[in-house]
Amino acid sequence: MAGGTAFDSRHIAPFELYIEAGRDERLRAAAAECFAAYDSLALGILRRLGLPDPERLAGAVVAMVFGQQLRRLATGSPAEDLVDTLLLMTGTAVGGTGCDAAARPPSASRSC
Repeated sequence: MAGGTAFDSRHIAPFELYIEAGRDERLRAAAAECFAAYDSLALGILRRLGLPDPERLAGAVVAMVFGQQLRRLATGSPAEDLVDTLLLMTGTAVGGTGCDAAARPPSASRSC
C-alpha cells in the first residue's frame, strides 16, 4: 500500500494544516480529528496483522509514516524507504528481523 501511493506536492495540505495548528489553536481540534482517524486506521491494520499491543503501536506507526512522507516530499526519496521502515517496524514488533523479503511488494525490491 505504501509503495503504490503517489505522493507529491499535491499532498502538502495536511502538513500545512498540522503546522498551522501549532500556531493557531483554533485548528487543533481539526488536526486532532485527523490524527484520531489515522490512529484508528493504523490500529485496525495492526490488529489484522496480529501485532502485539497494537493500541500502543498505532500512534507510533502514524507518526513514523508522517515523518517518512514529509521526508519523501521534501527530498524526493523513494516510496521504498517508507516500505522498508514499515517492514522493519512491524517485523521487529512480532519478533522478526524486520526484513521479510517475501512480504515485500514487487515494487520494493531493495534488500535489507
